Amino acid sequence: MTFMKRLYLFPYFYPYSTFRECFLEDEIKYLAKEFDEIFLVPYYYDNIIREYPKNCQLVPSDVSYPDKRRFSFNRKTLVSFLKELFRSEVLSSPRKIKRLLSQYFRLNYMLNSEKIKDVFSSLTSEDVLYFYWGNGYNSLAVLPDCKAKMVSRFHGWGDLWEDEYDGYLPFRKQIMANLDAVVTISKKGFDFLKTKYPYAKVSFSPLGSDDYGLCLDNSESNSIRILSCSMVYPLKRVDLIFHSLLKLEDLKIKWTHIGGGDDLEKIKQMTDTISHPNVEINFLGEMLHDKVMKYLKNNRFDVFINLSTIEGVPVSIMEAISFDIPVVATDVGGTSDVVPSECGVLVSSNPSEIEVANAIRNVLKGHFTPRSFWESHYSIDNNYGEFAKFISEL
Repeated sequence: MTFMKRLYLFPYFYPYSTFRECFLEDEIKYLAKEFDEIFLVPYYYDNIIREYPKNCQLVPSDVSYPDKRRFSFNRKTLVSFLKELFRSEVLSSPRKIKRLLSQYFRLNYMLNSEKIKDVFSSLTSEDVLYFYWGNGYNSLAVLPDCKAKMVSRFHGWGDLWEDEYDGYLPFRKQIMANLDAVVTISKKGFDFLKTKYPYAKVSFSPLGSDDYGLCLDNSESNSIRILSCSMVYPLKRVDLIFHSLLKLEDLKIKWTHIGGGDDLEKIKQMTDTISHPNVEINFLGEMLHDKVMKYLKNNRFDVFINLSTIEGVPVSIMEAISFDIPVVATDVGGTSDVVPSECGVLVSSNPSEIEVANAIRNVLKGHFTPRSFWESHYSIDNNYGEFAKFISEL
């Protein structure tokens, strides 16, 4: 007897929104080759819907969701909640109790929705539930009687490092015990979860980026061409990039930043009020992913820079090294996975302007082979193909 191989994919946004979870657009192509049917169950909904493979079905928004502001109860989670509540570390901390209550209500909110009820009522032992993030939807793994196999990715910022949450994330021990595969995208994440939850089925499966080839622009330039690409808000420290470039007074620099965000106008105003005779600035704002790749294909850069305070494993850096651009980046999260010595220079997690400037000088003086490293470690065909096969064979 043959079974339909069905995957239920739980992202935050995909396929909605233009800019969010754009890297999932690549991964789902490989998942679609391994599964007969894929059901997309996003947490949030939007007016913009991207294209997705033909064997995918979008589970529509559940208009009958209960009001979030109202107390939410579900008998399936009550025992788990009480066990969690009476752990000594939780009872001794009002902040942890508040976090537990919030997560408990969110979990019940999901379970009380008709769309989630429909999903669970149709599951078989041949199906796979794939929670794309290590929080949010993956709290559904507290249910002990799920028929399907359950997989959750853990990226880094917001869903893996527990010190962001005072060392406590509700239901995490139970979730780790119930998941059939706990998948990290960084080696640091793998080591952390394997050490803290030795009973969990932890594996390492990195993300990847597509191959757009090398840059076509072979022109010479009198300027050092610096590229950064991120949303503009405090955790990305775009202002630190600017101030660090000012320290390179003897160099003529052209700095291009791709990305929008709430603080973009503030950054523009700041750069307008501070003299920067050695730095030419080009703010391109928010761009669709395809346009970003075309831009990198046709514009040569000498250094890619990322000074985030916290990261998972930055896909933007994977894409930069695929174009053979060496990198300066903060040593946070899993960034060291994608910036070994042959790809660039890591600076401390909270670097000074001088430290960043010196790292840029070292990159300009050194010899790096980022493209070769990308080909052997972050090629999309290898990484996503292997991961899709791994979860399809659970």
